Amino acid sequence: MFDTWFSLYYTKTLRILVFLSLQPVEPIKRLPRSHCLSALVAPVFQELKEQRCAGAFGSVQELENAFSLAEESSPGITDQLISHLVQRVQR
Repeated sequence: MFDTWFSLYYTKTLRILVFLSLQPVEPIKRLPRSHCLSALVAPVFQELKEQRCAGAFGSVQELENAFSLAEESSPGITDQLISHLVQRVQR
């Protein structure tokens, strides 16, 4: 009894897996990274790390990671931040 049930379950599961594997998979569309992050913010972090920034290498690395995570979860947020900061400074 169990063998029959297991055999049916296994066969159905196998059919489903084969069906799913034959379905076309669309690539994940990723938005481009923020231009400001790659052209402005990342080089500044690199300079700070090279200067050791008074021994705060770990803090600079954490801040850089935070920017990267923010950009992954909300693409373009760095561009918006830099734009807002520039507008604020110009006032």
